[in-house]
Amino acid sequence: MGSLTVATATAAVGLDLRARTQKPVQAALAEQFPERLGAWVALEQEGIVRPPEQGAKSRYDQEVSRVFAAPDEPSVMLLVAYGSTQSDTLQVHRPEFCYPASGFKILETRDVSQPVTSGLSLPAGFFTAVRGQRVEQVLYWVRLGDYFPDSWLQQHLARLKNSARGLVSDGILVRASVIDGDAQRASVLLSRFLQQLALQSTPLGRQALLGRALA
Repeated sequence: MGSLTVATATAAVGLDLRARTQKPVQAALAEQFPERLGAWVALEQEGIVRPPEQGAKSRYDQEVSRVFAAPDEPSVMLLVAYGSTQSDTLQVHRPEFCYPASGFKILETRDVSQPVTSGLSLPAGFFTAVRGQRVEQVLYWVRLGDYFPDSWLQQHLARLKNSARGLVSDGILVRASVIDGDAQRASVLLSRFLQQLALQSTPLGRQALLGRALA
């Protein structure tokens, strides 16, 4: 019934149902994100929790992972995974699923508002993940076209909304994490880090992070 209603409403307003792919980001993303963000400097990467290997190569066109260090601060692990085409079978893999797949137990999850530029904040997620003695605090957002879904259900609905408009959108996962037992302290640090990433990236980098409408 729901799909019939959408189809009927779409036909009534005369939308073209032929899928149109929104212009994806063509640039090499590794070149769009600076290796120095304020006091943070990129180091050799290690220990980053990555999306499951199975399907990752087909799901993402580009993946950037870096570890940043700053004086008197814990190292920040950054993962940016970009897919030019989002569909039923190719969707951004949300970290609240890939962390348990890597053996972590998620203890706390909450929705947060993440500042990215002056006067602009995005819906984002924050959680604590534990595996053995490792306690990792994770802050992330997912963009699907011009939507920023805060759950798998909202992500699916965003894809349906794009489909109803005849659009095949791109998608990105932007995730920063730190090994720290203090969730409150880590959330402040990670929020500041991701804001610097958005502010200091190139225009094409901001387009990938925020979408065309907000870049």
